[in-house]
Amino acid sequence: MATFDSDYHALFDNHRKSMRQTIESGLRHQAGPVVGCFIQGERVSVHDQPSLVAAVVTGALGQEQILQRLQTAQKEFDCLDVDGIGILLAAPQLANLDIKTLLACRSVGSKLSEKAKAAARLCCCPPGVFLKMTPNAREECREKAVYAINKLDVADLVDLLHNWLIALMLDDVSIIVSAARLESPVSCRSQTQDHAGVVRLSASESYVYAIAVVDACPKSISKLKEKSDDEEWNCTRANTSLGPGVKLSQVKSS
Repeated sequence: MATFDSDYHALFDNHRKSMRQTIESGLRHQAGPVVGCFIQGERVSVHDQPSLVAAVVTGALGQEQILQRLQTAQKEFDCLDVDGIGILLAAPQLANLDIKTLLACRSVGSKLSEKAKAAARLCCCPPGVFLKMTPNAREECREKAVYAINKLDVADLVDLLHNWLIALMLDDVSIIVSAARLESPVSCRSQTQDHAGVVRLSASESYVYAIAVVDACPKSISKLKEKSDDEEWNCTRANTSLGPGVKLSQVKSS
């Protein structure tokens, strides 16, 4: 059986054969990415036709590019890695402020300023990059991130925190694919607000489908508190990087 990492990448690289194999494996063994089959709201085992179910789901997901679109959005909003969010939560600009109130008062549709984008680029590193760096290089990256975040105003910091919470939500949604076989085959079409999509498995076999993204509720502000409670190490490191005369403190998030 494939490893979890390879299963994950198979779902998101839009290679239909690999995606289908991963979904079928999940239906058969409930391992790796969690895939379930439901009939009238009840989870059922797929012992007789897991290949068919996997083919329909793969066709629908691949045609709509839904996984790739979610991944792109998640990456766009997840502009802070673990160190970045820790340093941001410890920023002196946020000391003793009520983050929940600040987020609630944030302007709808607010965009990151160029200064905030620049700071985010310093904080965001592709997976595995730090593992390839020397300790001195890693420390230099963190020092640059601390310096950039320390130059941001409160509005910029709140925008970054808001985006981070959106990224957490996008990383934890569920996708439901409902499908039914059509009596006669029709051409493929994408799903819209007005009509369901159609995927064609063969010249004589078509399925109508509808895809829904659920569990897309905004993440609680408690996620920030949980994070800030674990950031003593980051505060110590950030204070060391900033040097004498500047003191970071834990953010108030409740």
